[in-house]
Amino acid sequence: MISPEFCVPLDNDEYQILYFLVFVFEGPKNLIGNRGFQTKAIIIYKTIPAKRQTQKVIHLVLHFIALVAGILGVYAVFKFHHELHIPDMYTLHSWIGLSTLCLFGLQWLLAFFSFAYPGTESARRARMVPWHVFFGIVIFFMTIVTAETGLTQKFISLGLQSSQEALIINFTGLLILLLGISVGLIIILPRRM
Repeated sequence: MISPEFCVPLDNDEYQILYFLVFVFEGPKNLIGNRGFQTKAIIIYKTIPAKRQTQKVIHLVLHFIALVAGILGVYAVFKFHHELHIPDMYTLHSWIGLSTLCLFGLQWLLAFFSFAYPGTESARRARMVPWHVFFGIVIFFMTIVTAETGLTQKFISLGLQSSQEALIINFTGLLILLLGISVGLIIILPRRM
């Protein structure tokens, strides 16, 4: 496990990538970071018995924390690449990841002004709900694809074949896939009251 205690200031080249891992990748297994907060926001909105307004606020705040964690993670990796003169945006993982983060930010802003901002018409909110849910599901599954392509990229770059590290990466990939399937199931099941 990569812990924040091991992260040093962002001006240290050797450990800068740890910030990316803490803010973005640690999410699936520790439920912190981008995917962790995003997953919690989806599950809480669908499963926690609370007043609807309370669910909305928790959903909005957790997604905001996920967005900030994602932005910090991407900042850390761009800074790391820049200082080590590694090219940016040259893999499918980076393209899908940055697209996901941009769509996630846009989704959050649209949701804020459509659902949380005072004075929004209820007819407009009703029209936006199916699109909000659809794009939320798409963005969530884009985070799963980003994580899986990141693991594949790491697997290839390390030249792993059949070592302990290869087993760990493959097992992590399967757990991320099961997380995506589980959250997808929670999303499509009817809300419990």
